[in-house]
Amino acid sequence: MSRLRHLRELFLQGDPSIYYLTDFTLPTEIGALRTLRRLELLNLPVDFPEWIANLTDLRYLMVRGTDVREVPDWIVRLKKLHTLRVENCDLQSLPSTLRQMDNLRHLGLCHTPLLPSLSPEQLPRHLKSLDVLNSGCYQRADLWQLKQTIRGMSINPNPDAMEWRERPFAPPGPGVIPLPVVSPKDV
Repeated sequence: MSRLRHLRELFLQGDPSIYYLTDFTLPTEIGALRTLRRLELLNLPVDFPEWIANLTDLRYLMVRGTDVREVPDWIVRLKKLHTLRVENCDLQSLPSTLRQMDNLRHLGLCHTPLLPSLSPEQLPRHLKSLDVLNSGCYQRADLWQLKQTIRGMSINPNPDAMEWRERPFAPPGPGVIPLPVVSPKDV
């Protein structure tokens, strides 16, 4: 790994056959790549490796199609992180420290059907985009309210889009009144 000490981007994608390996782990030496700015872990049978906390120059982190169920509290130590994408997994919780991530601008939570709704108070103050497509964490009314609360933030799916559909398995949060779905023929 010493020859890779100036590496800026690392993309690791697993083959489906490794899911049958019960002892699969990523090398902890990756945590010594201090100049790494972008890390993508795709389709790997892993949880959040703790050595990611050592990658203090990291700006972009994608963990997709993994065994992740929660984002650890130490994620706040990644002070330069501006994009966090935890997608296509059984994510069930985000850390309470997420709000403290002042440089986080883009949060991707696509295809995370088990994640509960987040209040605006839980999201980073300077967040510019939130992607919850095919996620269980928001109903249309929740997203519309969130968009009104955090002006200028881009939300996917757009709660104002006419083709947007409610997620049938996500119960509305307290005090949320589901809005009727409008189709173009009704307009």
